[in-house]
Amino acid sequence: MLAEPDGRIRLVASTDETTRQLELFEIDNGNGPCLTSFHSGAITEHPDFTTPGNQWSDFSARAHSDGYRSSHAIPMRLRQQTVGVLNLFSNTPGRLAQADRQISRAFADLTTIALLQHRAITARRTLAEQLQAAFTTRLDIERAKGMLAERFGINTEDAFNRIRNRARNTNRKIADLAREINTGKATDQF
Repeated sequence: MLAEPDGRIRLVASTDETTRQLELFEIDNGNGPCLTSFHSGAITEHPDFTTPGNQWSDFSARAHSDGYRSSHAIPMRLRQQTVGVLNLFSNTPGRLAQADRQISRAFADLTTIALLQHRAITARRTLAEQLQAAFTTRLDIERAKGMLAERFGINTEDAFNRIRNRARNTNRKIADLAREINTGKATDQF
C-alpha cells in the first residue's frame, strides 16, 4: 500500500485476488495491521488471527476466513516519512524469523528507494515539459511581436499591446493568437 500526496492510502499491488480483497477491506474499514504500521511507522505483527480481543477483530476475522493465520506489516520509510507499507500474510501463525524480518525490511527499503526515485524522475520530467512549453509559448509570442512590429512599423512593446488587446477583445489566449499570427491564420486588424 502507498500513501497518496493527500495522505490517503491506496493499494497498488497484491499477490492474488484474495489478498487484494483483504487489503481493500482493511482500507475501507480503516483498521488493520497495515494501516497501524503506516501511521506508527513501526513494524506491526499480528502473529495469530485467532487470538481473542485483538485490536483488529473485524480484519482478523476476515483474514482468518480467507485462510491467513498471521500478518507482518513493514513500513516503507524515508527518514521520518512513511510512504507506504509492505504487508505480508502467512497461512501459519507466528512471528517472522529474524532472517525473514531482515529480508522483508531490505525489500521494503529497496521498494521505497525505487518509488522515491521514480517520483523524482517524474517530477523532473514534468518540470522539463512545463519549461519547454513555456519557452515555446514565449518564442511564439516574440515571433508574433516581431512580425507585427515589422508589418506596422511599430516597436515590439506596441506590437505586444496590440496582441494582448486583441486577445482580450476576442476572448482568446495570447499564445493562441500569437501562433495564428505566426502561421498567417490571424487576419484580424491589429
